[in-house]
Amino acid sequence: MPEENVINQNDSLDQGAYEIIRKRLLTQKEELTIKLQQRNNARKEIFNATSFILRANQRITTENNCVARGILALDKLCIFGYNVHFGLRTEIKLEDVFSVYTFENNQFIPQSLDLINDPNFIGDYQNLYKYYRDSIFSKFRRTENYLYMIFQTSKNPADLKAFKWLIKDGKLQYQDDRSIHEVKLPNQFEFEWTKTTLEDRRLGKHPHISIKDKIFIEAINGDITFKIENNTDTGKGIFSEKVSNADQQLDDADYYYADLGNLIAVRIKPYQEDFRAFVFNQRTKEVVNLKSLNESAILLPDNQGIIFSNGYYLQNGTHKIFDVQFDRVSFLRRIASPNGEDFLYIFCQEETNTYILLSYNIIQQHVETPIICNGFTLFKDGSLIYFHTEAEATRHHQVQIWETPYMAVLKENELKKDDPLYKLGNKQIVQAMAEAQEVIQLINKEDSYEGLYEDILKKSTVLLDSYFWIKDEALSNLGQPLAQIKEVANTAIDEFVKVQAQRKYATELNSTAEKKMEELTFSINSTVVEKLDQLVHQLADSRRLQGEIIDLKNVRYIDIVRIDALLEKLQSITTELAEKTIAFLLRDEALQPYEQKVEQQKNNVAAIVKVYDAKAIEEANSAISSELELLIDILNSLKIDDSTQTTKIIEKIAVIFSSLNEVRAQLTRKLNSLKSTEAIAEFSAQLTLLEQSVTNYLELSTTTEKVDEYYTKVIVQLEELESKFSEFEDFALKIADKRDEIIKAFNSRREQIVEQINKRSSSLEQIGLRVLKNIENKSKTFATREEILSFFASDLMIDKIRQLVQELKTLSDVSKAENLENLLKKSQEDALRILRDKNDLFVDGENIIALGKHKFAVNSQSLSLTLVRKNDELFFHLTGTSFYQKVKGSEIENFSDIWDQELISENKDVYRAEYLAYKTFLASKGQLDFDANLFINQTVEQSYSEGYVKGVHNFDALVIYDTIKQLDSKLDLLRYDAHLRAMAQLFWHSLAQDEQEKQTALIQSTHSVLKAFPNSTQ
Repeated sequence: MPEENVINQNDSLDQGAYEIIRKRLLTQKEELTIKLQQRNNARKEIFNATSFILRANQRITTENNCVARGILALDKLCIFGYNVHFGLRTEIKLEDVFSVYTFENNQFIPQSLDLINDPNFIGDYQNLYKYYRDSIFSKFRRTENYLYMIFQTSKNPADLKAFKWLIKDGKLQYQDDRSIHEVKLPNQFEFEWTKTTLEDRRLGKHPHISIKDKIFIEAINGDITFKIENNTDTGKGIFSEKVSNADQQLDDADYYYADLGNLIAVRIKPYQEDFRAFVFNQRTKEVVNLKSLNESAILLPDNQGIIFSNGYYLQNGTHKIFDVQFDRVSFLRRIASPNGEDFLYIFCQEETNTYILLSYNIIQQHVETPIICNGFTLFKDGSLIYFHTEAEATRHHQVQIWETPYMAVLKENELKKDDPLYKLGNKQIVQAMAEAQEVIQLINKEDSYEGLYEDILKKSTVLLDSYFWIKDEALSNLGQPLAQIKEVANTAIDEFVKVQAQRKYATELNSTAEKKMEELTFSINSTVVEKLDQLVHQLADSRRLQGEIIDLKNVRYIDIVRIDALLEKLQSITTELAEKTIAFLLRDEALQPYEQKVEQQKNNVAAIVKVYDAKAIEEANSAISSELELLIDILNSLKIDDSTQTTKIIEKIAVIFSSLNEVRAQLTRKLNSLKSTEAIAEFSAQLTLLEQSVTNYLELSTTTEKVDEYYTKVIVQLEELESKFSEFEDFALKIADKRDEIIKAFNSRREQIVEQINKRSSSLEQIGLRVLKNIENKSKTFATREEILSFFASDLMIDKIRQLVQELKTLSDVSKAENLENLLKKSQEDALRILRDKNDLFVDGENIIALGKHKFAVNSQSLSLTLVRKNDELFFHLTGTSFYQKVKGSEIENFSDIWDQELISENKDVYRAEYLAYKTFLASKGQLDFDANLFINQTVEQSYSEGYVKGVHNFDALVIYDTIKQLDSKLDLLRYDAHLRAMAQLFWHSLAQDEQEKQTALIQSTHSVLKAFPNSTQ
């Protein structure tokens, strides 16, 4: 394991994991910085990189006293433009405005004006001064192929005229004097400003404008406020700035913004004011007022940030504002050096002809000291010439000559062609170094930078993935520290989340402590002390707060400076309160409130009727005791000159303590008496509640798991009851008996459930075995393998077996479930085996088997004994064979008339519907509310052996039944046969008169009983 990955065991114990990770990250940053510098030095040797170096101070000499206005390089020549005070002269020559020089060895050698001595130009030039007497030379402007000599034609700076020249092969060809419209400034902003709309408004107590829900802005209540939370309940934010009109509303201002990655540029126009410009950084949560942003803003390469006339602001929060005080400055152009790392941004203040040159390096990510001048030019070798206009006209104009990286072509060291850096090329190296520098700058950031470690991880990952050569030892191996940085940053992400939570918690504790301090101070200062207990309470509060604040020192990331300041202030308050308390104690009546409190507690103890009432009295006694002890501490901590007074106070306090102890003893005796009475009633109620719980839980216990769960709950309740009444020995025996009773009840319930489960699982297994038998029989009927597989994949009987298996598993009877599964699998295997054997043995049909050359018929019918009729005689017969044996015996022959009867309900004389109607008639006897239709339908559905066809026989039976019932009600005695009626007549007339009357009465009574109770047999 690399040493960088091992946490140094000697690190201070006070350092947490995050601090150690942070230290490792800084170590890797230093290594990356060293390697980056080594690579940069090697690169400069190969590609002859240069920086800004002052080469010389020189003077350009003109024939006349003049005021310099501009200078322009053209190969080795340069044109110097200026203005001469002409006075009364009418003829203005070229040399009165222009001079041409050769620039060699840091010297300006005068040359003729042949470069610009064009007749057409001279004519236009003379006409200019002829018709515009106030004309002055203003400046040079150059594009890729054209040069413009711009003159101001009046005292108004906006009145301009341009002479246009074509630059070709290092020479100038005059074009015309009507090209001022071609001289334009580029776009002053390389991004678009977006105006907020009504949809961006967030209304509330403190309304604001939401900018992409990243920053929230308001310009009301007298100031511009930036907030990072979408909270309209408060007007507080991270930045505020006063406005002129304090009464303006949210819609009175105009809001514009541009989202630039981590940066959000904002322009606000308050009511009746000019625009104000700001930049908000989402990472650092910082807002900066940038006035120059109102005029122009240009994006830096690789979206590293923005640059403006007096400074720059990078994505990582780094920014710098130079002391450049100019208004109405415009962006003129940008020049990129061939080395790919330097960019020159040129700004111009047109009215004063002032130029601001800002050179930005994308590797170091900073701007060189701004160059402020009144004219400048760049030669192809990178030489920068610039001057400052003198206050008065002069012939000798001082210029500075600087060596810069802004040459036309990159200089390469041809002797280093075989170097790996040369083969990679300067541009790719610069790009990688710039990205590596971003990683370094991020590591240098404070961890208050939001998403710091995520950005470090992301950028280091991109670097490692984007450049194949970055781990090459021959190229300084930037990959080694970058890989370590990536690993450490990944680890730091989670740790930093914890640290942020701890810091937030510590900050909240700091704020809470300060708030409590303010409340205590306000309370003490606003209280008029009239009693001793007021001072004692204030002292107790101050000491309690002092203890809390001291304890905060142990909290990680707490602000110790703020804590010490609070403690110092609190100590001063406590000392002052103690001195006031001593002064109050010296009064004779000082301790009377405590004597009154103790007396009141005695009365309260006598009035107690419930144990619950004693709680308030105990708390009051403790409070009195604490306050008296505090008084003693104060007396011991402060010196009182008269010791007799101290003794007197302590004796008074001791007397009060004695009375308080007596109150406590009385309270204890009273509580013991009340507890015994209340405990009996409470124990009985708790025991009843426990019994109800046991009954309820036994009903809910439907599985053995539920039994165990509810048993545990009941036992916990019982143990709580035992703990609560542990002081009372009489209850212990009852609780023990109740425990035995509960154990027996739940054990019995468990046994019942286990028995039910066993019965249920056995039943399911039997059902499964029967279904498997059907499956086995049916599977033997299939003729192809596909039919068998289809059957076992989709048949309802197969699904039934699987359902039974699942139910058995639910009942935790895994063995029976596995048995069914194995039997189902075996049935499928057997069916396939039987089919395979059948296909191998049988030919010419299913019942022909071939054994060699011989073929035999095979009887596949099951062998069973049956009774068949043959030649009007009965024979025993084995199915599938030719075996017949005549039945011998006379008894069965006695029933030959019913040999042909197939159904019990129908023969050659009786229709089965008549039989059903007769059964219905018999069933209706003795029934008052008999539903014949219901009885017939149920009989048809349930009597399978009687062969009823629903819709036929039930309908016929109901018609027949209705007819029988009608006949039954009309037949009276005719329902009996004639012989029986004759015998009844003979019997009746053989009786004496009185016997007939007696029998008549009995018959009538019986009829009445049967009419009321048809089913009676008494």
